[in-house]
Amino acid sequence: MKPPTNIQENRAMGDLTWFRSGGLARFYLAPSSEEELIEAVKWAQREEVPFHLMGLGANSLFPDDGYPGLILHMYKFRQRGDFYRNCSPSVVEVDAGINLENLVKKLNEAGLGGFEGFVGIPGTVGGSVWGNAGAQNSSLGDRVEALKILDSRGEAEWVNGNQISWKYRSSGLGNRVVLAARFAIEPDQDPEELKNRSAAFLRYKKSVQPYDDKSTGCIFKNPGAGLSAGQLIDDLNLKGLCEGGAQVSDLHGNFIVNAEQTATTADVLALVSKVQKKVYEEEGVRLEREVIIVGEDSK
Repeated sequence: MKPPTNIQENRAMGDLTWFRSGGLARFYLAPSSEEELIEAVKWAQREEVPFHLMGLGANSLFPDDGYPGLILHMYKFRQRGDFYRNCSPSVVEVDAGINLENLVKKLNEAGLGGFEGFVGIPGTVGGSVWGNAGAQNSSLGDRVEALKILDSRGEAEWVNGNQISWKYRSSGLGNRVVLAARFAIEPDQDPEELKNRSAAFLRYKKSVQPYDDKSTGCIFKNPGAGLSAGQLIDDLNLKGLCEGGAQVSDLHGNFIVNAEQTATTADVLALVSKVQKKVYEEEGVRLEREVIIVGEDSK
């Protein structure tokens, strides 16, 4: 099949994902407008081509043998220079392609509170909302007033935040595409205080996480009941455990790093299995993987 002229074929993905592993995407597009995105989604649906949305690739692993569908890379989607638009004194609207870290900075500078704890989360707003990213005992879903989404028919609509099935690190949106989000914010805050809070949160994050290493962020979800995946792994002395070029971080047990940038996705998955097996054998706890494997649901 011949794709539209704006869609690339056989695009190498290893340099576009945070972990730096993976093969080729059969089709690839970085849409910059709603119209371009909708056209690509409708083409994929018409041709029965699977598609996967990617923000900054910070919580995703790309298969070593590639992906047979269309990657929609949302990092520049509708970025027109404005990081947010004021809907009211306490609500802002943000396009899906905006970098979350940049949004935190801009809101802090404007004295708009509520996002200072999300500093240091690498991702786009759309991807972070889709995965209900969180920090400091808060999740983005807690702040969502409404989402503009592209449904399975390729139609755009606004959905109230309370209609979304928010769960720990999940929005339940499935294959629906986030186009924009409206967030509740706290106006009239002291910008310097907000910036200081973010700086303190970021310092702490860098002290306990491999912030500057190539990783996929937290590899496992916390299992609940007050248990921490990282603490379980630490307690079993699994820091430093390796498989090929992949290694459990020496700093935080719930991170797998590609320190030498030689790891494959297969290395990561083999190491994940080793850790899951050990934790289950020793603690009776089944760790669920948090990182997304691109195309996993379509195979």
